[in-house]
Amino acid sequence: MYYNKGMFQLHNDTSKPVPFRYSLRSRLLLLLVVMLLPLILFSVYQAYLSYEQLTKQILSDNARDAKEVGNNVDELIQSTADLLVAISSSQPAQEQDFGELKQWFGTVAKKYPYYKNIIYVDLDGNIRAAAYTYTKKDGKILANVSNTAYYKRSLSADGLAYGDFMLGVLSNQPVIHITYPVKKDGEKIAFVSVAFDLARLQERIVTSNITEGSEISVFDQNGTVIARTLDPSQWVGKCFKTSDIFASAAGGKKNLTAPGPDGIVRLMTFQGTDMTPWVVTVCYEEAAIRKLATNNLLNELMLFVPLLFVALIGWLWIGRDVDTRYKEARRLSLTDPKTGLGSFLKFNHDLEQDMARAKHHMQSMALLVLGVQGLREMKKGVAYEYGNELLIGIADIIRNNLSDTDFAYRFDSDEISVLLTSTDEFDAYEFAQHVADDIEKSDLLKKHDWNEQLDIAIGIAVYPLDASTADCIVQCATEALHDAKASETTKIFAYSQTQRPQKVKESAG
Repeated sequence: MYYNKGMFQLHNDTSKPVPFRYSLRSRLLLLLVVMLLPLILFSVYQAYLSYEQLTKQILSDNARDAKEVGNNVDELIQSTADLLVAISSSQPAQEQDFGELKQWFGTVAKKYPYYKNIIYVDLDGNIRAAAYTYTKKDGKILANVSNTAYYKRSLSADGLAYGDFMLGVLSNQPVIHITYPVKKDGEKIAFVSVAFDLARLQERIVTSNITEGSEISVFDQNGTVIARTLDPSQWVGKCFKTSDIFASAAGGKKNLTAPGPDGIVRLMTFQGTDMTPWVVTVCYEEAAIRKLATNNLLNELMLFVPLLFVALIGWLWIGRDVDTRYKEARRLSLTDPKTGLGSFLKFNHDLEQDMARAKHHMQSMALLVLGVQGLREMKKGVAYEYGNELLIGIADIIRNNLSDTDFAYRFDSDEISVLLTSTDEFDAYEFAQHVADDIEKSDLLKKHDWNEQLDIAIGIAVYPLDASTADCIVQCATEALHDAKASETTKIFAYSQTQRPQKVKESAG
């Protein structure tokens, strides 16, 4: 507290400690918690079981989806394999009729645009026929592919062989080359290759009948992502050969729960394909499973809402009087019952808030303390009731002069304080003069049978001119009030006008 600290302290006449007791409101709340706790714990247990069941269900769905996508990939590759077999066993391929092959390749490539190129390659890697030719920057036509992975693999393969992920030299789009040998009289004489557009594979897995919320990725034999349902532009072409995910998939592991490259933990299921060395990965975010389990928990709790509603109604009904009494007690603690002004407790709180606000906005504020000289003596005598009426009348006058942002308080039994926001010393002095003039005009000080003269005295202190803390500004205003009471001519004193040897120390309290 900031003024006459001892006057508002409570004194206990006994040394016996006051026993601690729960309030009625607390006991009712405790009873409600005891009633609902078993139900809540049971619901949490049910949510845990729900999470376990959902996890098993998701893994089962993942396995089904992986098989579905794997079958779709196999069907897609099978149609390409049928084309390659048909070409390799054809008469133009056997007789190496390159002109006929070129015309045939061009017709097929136009009909099936996801075949970015179809080529006939001899065992030395020379392209002997192609649907499309590629001219290099030096003007020469690309005629040899012996440095490619699919060429090297096709030499040792008796059937289908698959190249690595690459950007097609013609389309600059992600492709994988699929090859098949051309044999004559049991001897390999060449191979045919299709540059398969991975956008076709991407389209096929996106349109697969998979569980909502699942994510599908397809890895090639090197751990490179060649298709993905979620953000394909970000992930297709990235290699995860050294990751735990691909190691688990390549090692034959069926399921794995681990964070992906993006840091999100997922439940993963792996499934190889029959036609290719590729691996299908089906993922489901663990957070989504937890969300489903949480929703199940909420649904469980909804079953207890009627019981909870009845309990709350009872608690509110019984606790209504408690709330009413509490609010009334709080109102009385913040309002002076006699004058209707703010209490001393509210003054302390508002002063701290106003000073903090003034400091933040770099503005000034003023504190006025108004007292009636001789009122204390009057209230001690036979004119006690008139003294109270006088204080109430002064409070009304002050209230009528306040703006919406200014407030008045019962500062002491015979004094009233006023907090003026965004106010400098001049404006505070002008406000004090208005109040003093209105009191003088009202004849409040003369309507009594008291022999002694009553006079108004007002002390003013301004932040930050006079003080920078709440304690100091109260002390400054109080001392200015004392000077006003002591003066025979001037009844309004600002602290800066008191001509004291030094200002109040900032550490005063």
